[in-house]
Amino acid sequence: MKEDQSIHINTLVSAGLEEQEALVYELLLQKGELRAGEIIKKTALKRGNVYNILKSLISSGFVEEFDVNGINHYRPLHPSKIANAFEHKIEEIEQKKSVFENVLPDLVSLYKLNQYKPTIRYFEGEQGVKNAIHDMLKSTETIYTYGDIFAVTKYIADINKKHSDERKRLRIQKRVLLFNTEESDALLKSLRSDEFTEYRVLKNQQTKEEVQSVIEIYDDKVEYLTVSDAHKIAVILQDARIAKMHRILFENDWELSIPLESPLPPQAHSLA
Repeated sequence: MKEDQSIHINTLVSAGLEEQEALVYELLLQKGELRAGEIIKKTALKRGNVYNILKSLISSGFVEEFDVNGINHYRPLHPSKIANAFEHKIEEIEQKKSVFENVLPDLVSLYKLNQYKPTIRYFEGEQGVKNAIHDMLKSTETIYTYGDIFAVTKYIADINKKHSDERKRLRIQKRVLLFNTEESDALLKSLRSDEFTEYRVLKNQQTKEEVQSVIEIYDDKVEYLTVSDAHKIAVILQDARIAKMHRILFENDWELSIPLESPLPPQAHSLA
């Protein structure tokens, strides 16, 4: 097939013709008029297929059938019919567009409902907590942590140590706000900030009871950990808005907190 003919066929196909219909119409444009048998020979299409194509082209207004000495002949109608086909296609598209625009608000609502619906993952047991903590290694920004250091050291020390080493290897920064509990006093004195981890202690804490919980804020996630002899549970909530709210609250608490290197105020130790 010649290159310019191929271009014409592509145009005809874009107007709505099937490729074989375009081939037959192009042939008729070149030859003027042909019998069905001649079309079969020149296109190598099957006889039944050619008759079906001619029937379709006649129905579409691209070809007309006429009789010469009792034999049916076929000739193309003016190519302006193609322009009419394009106009018809444009009308169909406009109608479909109008229908789509009518339902678009409903589709947007469905999209938003799915897009902004928080996802929640639940983890249980030592391995479950380990998997949840491991998720933080995917963080692309500084991790913010509220933590009961005594509970972490007592119940998941090995998991925490391995996570901390890997986090530092990946050069993921972390800020930790610690609860000042009765049990954690000695541990707080032994902790110091380093290149990848900065510790501070919550100020004006209203209780010194062990909380046995940790909150981790990273990327668009908030991870809640509860660890004790009886329970090791983690929940990861993924929602950009909730994570943003927690991040704002953390940053506010961070500004009001006490650097770990500073002496803790006497009133912090006297709280019940």
